[in-house]
Amino acid sequence: MRKLSPTRIMMILVPIWLVFGWIGFVDNNPISDGYSKGGDLYALYMAGVAYQAGLPELVYASPENFFSGDMPGGWGQLMISRGMPESFAFPYLYPPLWVGVVAPLTDIVSMHSFGTAVLIAHILMLAALPWMALKLVGATDAPWAALWLIIAFGFMVGTTPFQSALFFNQLQITSSFLIVAGLLAYRGDRAVMAGVLIGLAASIKIVPALFGLIFLLDRNWRAAAVTALTGIALLLASIAMMGVDLHQHMLAQFQKISAMTPIGHSNWALESLLYEVHRWLTSTPMPDTSNEVMPVLNAPAWVQTTPRMLLILGIALTAALSWSAPAKSKLGLQVLALSLLLALMGPLGWSHYFTLPLLLLPCLIPPSPTGRFWAIFLGIGAVISMVMFQTLLPLNALAQATVIGPALVMLALLLWTFPMLGSSSTSAR
Repeated sequence: MRKLSPTRIMMILVPIWLVFGWIGFVDNNPISDGYSKGGDLYALYMAGVAYQAGLPELVYASPENFFSGDMPGGWGQLMISRGMPESFAFPYLYPPLWVGVVAPLTDIVSMHSFGTAVLIAHILMLAALPWMALKLVGATDAPWAALWLIIAFGFMVGTTPFQSALFFNQLQITSSFLIVAGLLAYRGDRAVMAGVLIGLAASIKIVPALFGLIFLLDRNWRAAAVTALTGIALLLASIAMMGVDLHQHMLAQFQKISAMTPIGHSNWALESLLYEVHRWLTSTPMPDTSNEVMPVLNAPAWVQTTPRMLLILGIALTAALSWSAPAKSKLGLQVLALSLLLALMGPLGWSHYFTLPLLLLPCLIPPSPTGRFWAIFLGIGAVISMVMFQTLLPLNALAQATVIGPALVMLALLLWTFPMLGSSSTSAR
C-alpha cells in the first residue's frame, strides 16, 4: 500500500460516502419513517417547541417507563397545535442551553428542515473524521494509512455504531467531531482553541469534559484552564438564559436513568453484560425488549456498582500509564482509552457511543502490520456489522444476542489499549 496515497484515497472515498449518506439518509428521511428515525435530534426540536410555547415543564417530560418507545406526554398535542406532521421524538436529555438556542428557530424552521440540515452536517463531519483521527494519531504518513482509511469508511458504511448514529441523527457525531478537532488543535500547540472546543463538546454531552484530564496530565495549565472556563461560562449562560429549575429537571432525568439497567438491542455497556451473567446464574427470564429497550429496576447492586468502580480504576490506570510518555506520542491512545471507558462503564453504552473509539483504532496498528493483524480489524467489523445485527436480532428474545459480541469486542479493545499506553514503544510512535 505504499504507492497508494492516503490523500488520493480520501478523494475517492469522500464522494462515495457523501452519495451514500445522501441516498441512504437524506433522500430517504421522511419525517415519519419508523417510530424513531431521527428521534434523538427531534427531541431537541420538540423541547424547543415546548419552551417557545411557554411550557417549560414539558422540556424534560418523559414517559413513566423512560425507554418504553412512547413519546413524552404533551408533545403529541403540541405537534397537533402547531400543525406539524405526525412524528416521533425521544425524551430530551441534553443541557437546557441548547433548548434556548433552538427554541426561536422552531417558529421559522420546520422539524423536517431542522433535522435534514443537521443530518447533512453530520454526514460531512463523518466524511472528515477518519482523516482527522488519523492525523490525531500522527499516522497520516504511515505506509498502512491508505488501507486503514478504506477500512474506516467500510466501518462507517456497514457497522451498527455509525448507522445508528445517522439513523437517530445523534449529536454524538457533533460531540466526537468537536473532541477530535479540539485535540488536533492541542496536538498543534493551540491550547486555547483546544480548551474552547473540548469545553463546547462538554456543553453538549457533558462527559467529554473528562478529556480535559489529558491537559492536566500533560501539565498544560492553559488548555485545562480554558476548558474549565469555557464549560463554566456556558453553564452560567445556560442558567441565566433558562433558569435553575430546568437544570434540576435535567439532573433528575440523569438520576432516573442511573437507577435503571437498560436492556436492549444496542446497549453495549458492561452493565448489560453483567446483567446477562446475573440472568444466567439465577435463571432470570429475559426482559421483553420488543420495544428495543426495557429498563430493569431490580438489578443486583453489583451489576451497577462494578462498572462505576472500573471507570474510576480505568481513569486512574490511564493516568498512571501515560504519566511519563511524551504528550503527542500518547495522545491518541489516551483518547482511545478514555472514550472506551466512558462508553463501556456508564449505564448507557449505545452502539453510537463507540464511533469515536472505532476511528481511533490506528493507535493499535504496529509499524509493519501483517495480514493476520488486518484480519483482526475485519473480524471486529464483522462482529459489529449491520448484517450480524440483523442476523442475531431474532435471538434477543432469549438473550442479549446483539449485545454480547460487540460488548466483549469493545472490552477487549480497552484491555488491548492499556498495555499499548504503558509500553516503551508507545513513546517512540
